Amino acid sequence: MTRVQKKILNKKQNSNTSKEGLSWSYKDLSMDDKVYKLRRQVISIIYEVKKLIPDFPRVEVRISEMKNAGGLGYLNNNVIRIGLNAINGSNLRAVVYHELGHAVLGLEHDEECPLMASGTKKLRCQDLCRKHCEQIFLNYWKGAK
Repeated sequence: MTRVQKKILNKKQNSNTSKEGLSWSYKDLSMDDKVYKLRRQVISIIYEVKKLIPDFPRVEVRISEMKNAGGLGYLNNNVIRIGLNAINGSNLRAVVYHELGHAVLGLEHDEECPLMASGTKKLRCQDLCRKHCEQIFLNYWKGAK
């Protein structure tokens, strides 16, 4: 892909609506030194998962400007998008684990689970520490096997 094609792609605004009726939009940011540093924050959390689950698959990470979402993970796609609002927020780890649940494990939203609740219940994720994120995710991982 040429540099011009990438710029055109990166300017494209995408939007969608979930089964729960939640709508969001995003625009992927062009890679530069600043975006690379933000992406490294997300990748360091994915490395936590790799330590916990050595055979965890490779996941593509994109940093995006988002409206109405902290991140996006398409079911069984191994690609996550993390919004600037999540990176600058207090619950980045929970957002990354949540999106990995969608993208790698194919999980739907579960309003009874603090990690996999939909955006309307997302505030519960702020209370999740690393240990709780790992415990919940590992339980889902074992159930997926």
